[in-house]
Amino acid sequence: MVLSSRGDLADDRRIFADGEPRPLLVVGDRRADVAGQARQRAEIELLDGELTAPAGAVRILERRGVKRLVVEGGPSVARSFVEAELFDEVCLTLSPRLGASPAPRASALRMVELDLADVRATDGFLYLRYVRRVPRDGG
Repeated sequence: MVLSSRGDLADDRRIFADGEPRPLLVVGDRRADVAGQARQRAEIELLDGELTAPAGAVRILERRGVKRLVVEGGPSVARSFVEAELFDEVCLTLSPRLGASPAPRASALRMVELDLADVRATDGFLYLRYVRRVPRDGG
């Protein structure tokens, strides 16, 4: 599944390389025109309004029988899943490279306690897996 705020994925993207199964493209209904152009390459699901909350995408996947989901993306995608508390585990990779970037924005997120579940090191990279201390269902 690809979440896209614009819906305009280029034909040469790797996700379209194999052809089958066709990828699922989820976009906000305000981009239905652009998403419609992708119907030959992907299945399309439209979310009401803007694509800002992942809950709608998760509901789409649940309707399709998906019980386990791995989310990969940049800071905006990660932030949206954390804010919606739609996660049970977090995997982080620390790279042996430094780069200059703007300072991260301060956030008013409620803190969620995590427990370190696994640590692995390979070729200078550090892989960390954390699990929620209190499961989402409160149990």
